This record gives sequence, structure tokens and C-alpha cells, in this order.
Amino acid sequence: MRLSNHWEKGIKAIYLNSMLRNMAGAISGIFLPIYVYQWGGLGAVAVMVLLERGLIAVNSLVLGRLVVKIGYKWSVLFSNLLLALNYFLIANFGLSYVLIIVVSVVSSLMTPLYWLPRLSIMTVDGDRDEMGVEVGLLQLVEKASSILGPLLGGVILSIFGFRYLFVLVALLTVFSGVPILFIKNHPLKDGVSIKGFWGWLTDKTNNHLVVSFWGQGWANMVDAYFWPIYFFLAVSDFTIFGGLSSLTFALSTIMVFVAGKLFDVLRRKRGRQDENEYIVSTAVVSLVQMIRPLVKGVVGLFGVDAVFSLVLPFWSIDYDSYL
Repeated sequence: MRLSNHWEKGIKAIYLNSMLRNMAGAISGIFLPIYVYQWGGLGAVAVMVLLERGLIAVNSLVLGRLVVKIGYKWSVLFSNLLLALNYFLIANFGLSYVLIIVVSVVSSLMTPLYWLPRLSIMTVDGDRDEMGVEVGLLQLVEKASSILGPLLGGVILSIFGFRYLFVLVALLTVFSGVPILFIKNHPLKDGVSIKGFWGWLTDKTNNHLVVSFWGQGWANMVDAYFWPIYFFLAVSDFTIFGGLSSLTFALSTIMVFVAGKLFDVLRRKRGRQDENEYIVSTAVVSLVQMIRPLVKGVVGLFGVDAVFSLVLPFWSIDYDSYL
């Protein structure tokens, strides 16, 4: 792969950082919205989500030039420290709307500092004809390292509670930054600016992408924050909920590399085959998402979640490659 050749030994640090960082996210990610829900209900969750996502949209434009200036290494390291800070704040201070605001602000800085350089290296240093494999391999590393995360998080919650869970993932997040310390500061060439974003947004040839990205942003919010709450309320046990989530993670991992190879094969044909596959996968994923709220019972919810995990890579690989 061109990405591996270009980065030489640095690619191992990127994969290791991604693996450990996603492991931390897998341990805590599905439980954070439940934690907020148990404190303040769906209203508190909605405030956290909308505030965080709104600030991320703004700060992604504001921080675009800074990310290019400081380079990949320092951008990712600062992001890791901010992510760890968020976990420490949640672990050591009782939930309140003040804390939710603070955590949302920190998250809105942390997210673009990580994702802008990550997307940049895939775009600039990746091979267009093997983009599906390169994106798939990175997703495979992340998902494989995260399979046991929800189960582990559920067990920790059942025995020790939320505070110890968030302290653990904060320490794991700090540790995930260690490999990045030993790589050279790779320069980034394609930042984000308000002018560039507005030009892309108003270009009519991008209308389909604008609609797709906008829709997926809302879908991601539901998947990340509200679906775990809905599923947990049916299960009512942290360990069982974590174990079932780990199983769906495993199913998704199986399909990631298959989806990446398929995307590359279709894209090499230089026609609309890859776009047609993206349209079909989008329709299937959307259909499953619409069906999920209608399903009742633990077995039914797990079944539809398993189907969703199997089909999602055929959409997400394409999405990340186009992005």
C-alpha cells in the first residue's frame, strides 16, 4: 500500500494509536449516553449532543489552519490529551449542565484535532486505487481491538461503577499517545478553511455529497447516543448489554476488509459501479435504521443490531473513502 510505503515505520505508530484510542472508546462509548440519561433524561442527552456537534462544526473550520501548521504528530497528541481530560472531568466531577457544557467545548476542540489530520493522511498519502483497502485496514485494526471493549466496560460498571470506568479509559487514552511521540512530525497539505468549505458547499456538483454527509451526521448522532440507551433499557444489565455489543462489533469486523476490497474492485473500473454500490448500501443501512425502533425484546434488538453491523461496512468504507 502506498500509505505504508510513504510512512514507513510511522504507520505502525498510527495503527497502534488508533487501536488503543478506539479500545478506550469501545470500553466507554456506549455507556456515556446511558450515564447522562440516568442523571438528566433524554433532555440532558439532547443538550450534550446538539451542543457538542454544533461546536465541532464551527471549530473544524476554525482549527483547520492550525492543524496544517502544527502537523500530524502534535495535532493528534493534543487531541489525545483533550480526550483524556474529558474522561477525567467526567470521572471526578458530578454531572451538571455546567460540566456538560465544559465537556462539549473540550470535545469540540479534540475532535477536529484528531479527525482532520487523520483524513488528510488518507487523502494525500493514500493510494486512490487502494483507498478501500487502506481505509478498511485502518477500520479493521480499530474494530478488532475494540471487540471486547463493550463487554469489559459492562463488567467494570457492574462491579466498580462509572467513576472507575472513566478513569481507566482516561489512562488508556493517555497511553495511546505514546507511540505518536516516536514518529516524525508529518506535514499536512490539505487543511480546512471557511472559504474552502463554502466553495465546496455551494458547488452544485457536490450536492449529493452535501446531502449524504448531512444525513449521516444525524444518523451518527442517533447511533452513538440514543440507540445505546434504547437497547440498554430493554436489557437492563450492563454486562449483558456490553456482551451483546461486543458480538455485534465482532460481526462488523468480519465484513470490513471484504467491503474494502469490493470498493477498490468497483472503483478501478472508472465508471459508476462504486457509486451505485454506495447508493445500494446507503438504502439498505437506512432501511435497517428505520426498522430498528419497531423491534421489541432483547433477542429482536440484538438480531437487527447484528444485521446492521454486517451491512454497515459496505457503506462506511465507501463514505470514508469519498470523504
